[in-house]
Amino acid sequence: MLYPYEKGRILINGKEPIVDIDLTTYRFNYSYISQDPVLFQGTLRENLDPLKQLSEVDLMQTLVQVGYAASTQETYMLNSRIEERGKNLSVGEKQLLCLARTLLQKAPIVILDEATSSVDPHSEELMVRATEEFFSDRTVIIIAHRLSTLEKCDRIVWLDKGEIRKIGPALEIIEEFKKFEDARPT
Repeated sequence: MLYPYEKGRILINGKEPIVDIDLTTYRFNYSYISQDPVLFQGTLRENLDPLKQLSEVDLMQTLVQVGYAASTQETYMLNSRIEERGKNLSVGEKQLLCLARTLLQKAPIVILDEATSSVDPHSEELMVRATEEFFSDRTVIIIAHRLSTLEKCDRIVWLDKGEIRKIGPALEIIEEFKKFEDARPT
């Protein structure tokens, strides 16, 4: 749910979510991947498509696209059990499944909240590539501490102690941030 804000406006396709958009429509506009992947007890299929609206072909193509499956022929994996909170999967596997679910959801706004903070370099590379390739037609908001996650962004908002320090093109902000970090006393 969107909390009331003190200043400014947030618009989705020219409408204010709090005032003009019903909650169901609002929720379908966003897809969220956190640093703590959200998976529930059930099958892989149920975790990817909880509303049971997608075909086996769509599910498998997406799993191959994100690098979770090697072939679309591995349909047996859709019936594999996922333990509560994905306890039987690695952090990277959990994030890839959340990435697949986000692709399948097709929400116009994707929020990655420290989504690469706990994954191995290979999974991080897949997540970063996803923001470039898979979400090129969507608005992507990335919350991150790792600069490598932000290099391909159009614009960065640098926050420092809850305040906006600077807004600008990614390379410009990253360069300035590195200088800031280098100048900091240790």
